[in-house]
Order: sequence, then structure tokens, then C-alpha cells
Amino acid sequence: MRELKPCPFCGSEAKLMRYNMELLSWKLIEEFAVKCTKCGASTAKYESVTKYHQDGGDKQIICDGMQIAIASWNRRAYDE
Repeated sequence: MRELKPCPFCGSEAKLMRYNMELLSWKLIEEFAVKCTKCGASTAKYESVTKYHQDGGDKQIICDGMQIAIASWNRRAYDE
């Protein structure tokens, strides 16, 4: 997991938040967002979907909402 930048509004620490976890027979669905611990500014919620193979093989990440939320939070207007 990448390190979170400080809040772009107040400069305080940010935390990765996990919401609404649902386990179905073959997949896990979770939602992630990043939120400032002081002023409450946050990203949107981004969905993660992980597919589990029925034969017990490796899992496959279909969509990585955690990494999308972190990238969204860390992006700044002055970034290239």
C-alpha cells in the first residue's frame, strides 16, 4: 500500500476507510475511501472486487478500489 499524503485542505493525517464488505460464493466486494482525520474531507467510495477460483486456486483482483482511492487522494492539481 502506498503512503497517504496529508489532507490538501487542512494538512492533517488521512486514513484509509473500508466500507460495506460482502462475501458471495465466489467473490468478495468491498468499498474503500480515504478520509481526513480532522476536517472530514474524503474521496468517493471505490469498489474492490476479488474473484476466488472454485478449485481453491489463486484469487484474482478484478478491480482494486483500495489503490484507486489512494491514487485519487494523493493526486494534486500541481502534479504532472
